Amino acid sequence: MSCVYLLRHGQASFEADDYDALSALGEQQARRTGEDWLRRGIAFDQIVCGGMQRHGQTLSALQQGFSKALPNAPINPDWNEIDHHSVLGGFDTRLATAASMRKYLMAQPHPEKAFLTVFTQAVTRWQSGQYDADYTESWSAFKGRVISALDTTFAGLEKGQQALVVTSGGPIALVVASLMQLPETNWFNLNWTLVNTGITKILRTGGRLMVSSVNEHQHLDTPSSGSLITYK
Repeated sequence: MSCVYLLRHGQASFEADDYDALSALGEQQARRTGEDWLRRGIAFDQIVCGGMQRHGQTLSALQQGFSKALPNAPINPDWNEIDHHSVLGGFDTRLATAASMRKYLMAQPHPEKAFLTVFTQAVTRWQSGQYDADYTESWSAFKGRVISALDTTFAGLEKGQQALVVTSGGPIALVVASLMQLPETNWFNLNWTLVNTGITKILRTGGRLMVSSVNEHQHLDTPSSGSLITYK
């Protein structure tokens, strides 16, 4: 049996012009993850990092908390998140950039509710496959690259080995939905529930891939230090 830990990045800078950067809380979440793994004696034979800035920053902060040497982490951009600006902009050009989206949302009576509404509608349009030419990456292409990345990661593991993948909520939700044979429409709902630095474990045994756990985040909610749970 071999195992891949899928780690969602720490909290990003949702309200900033550059979302693709960890907030101070996101760095703290990643350090807490490393500290928890050190305490529990968890080790990895391989590490793979998505190609986004927040992935690399999460791994760096995790290393600070782990305080032991970790394997070198090659970058695999196939573990990157969806291009949410492309998905939103394909639905409404006012949502194509961080600045224009913030302007649009601030004009709404309830910005968070408005964002959820337009993002849901935008993803539904993207997943339909009817407007693929409007996007930098189609839904089918996204699915293909993530499943390929998972297969590549497991191909590099011997029996009994473990790998860590630092990635985002979209790829993690896709892996879980695919392996559990959930309807594709459930992917988006599952994505919303994933906690920053939440851990999802995938096992390979007898040539089969199975979901062992989803969204573990006990390390973020302890009596001694309080809750660090966030979802963005």
